[in-house]
Amino acid sequence: MPHHYTIDEAENILYLTSSGTAELDGINAMMARIAADPRVSPATRVLVDARELELDLPTAQLEKIAQWHASELGAARTSAIVIQPGLGYGLARMLSALSESRGARLAVFTGYDDALAWLRAQPRDAGRQ
Repeated sequence: MPHHYTIDEAENILYLTSSGTAELDGINAMMARIAADPRVSPATRVLVDARELELDLPTAQLEKIAQWHASELGAARTSAIVIQPGLGYGLARMLSALSESRGARLAVFTGYDDALAWLRAQPRDAGRQ
């Protein structure tokens, strides 16, 4: 499950692209790498392009990801996920609900432009300070 990201420091947006089959260990490693990046702050907004990702994780693993996203390490960053319609979209919506119930802000879209427009409209200081 390859991940790579770039950061637009002027907009304070991290652009993450994920592909392949989603695995909890790979997601955890990527989240830890982002948390350790000195360019990333709690106010950094995140756009996840998962259109090439096969997301089929059990609910217990989605709960772990949501817990991490809302934790001090994940800083409850405002995030948007772009994913293809289907099972992955439904599971991403479940992740959104689980994350939001823990105080994080995560929206799910099928269109990249819609996700980016939503993310840009969010306050730049929306994460945990």
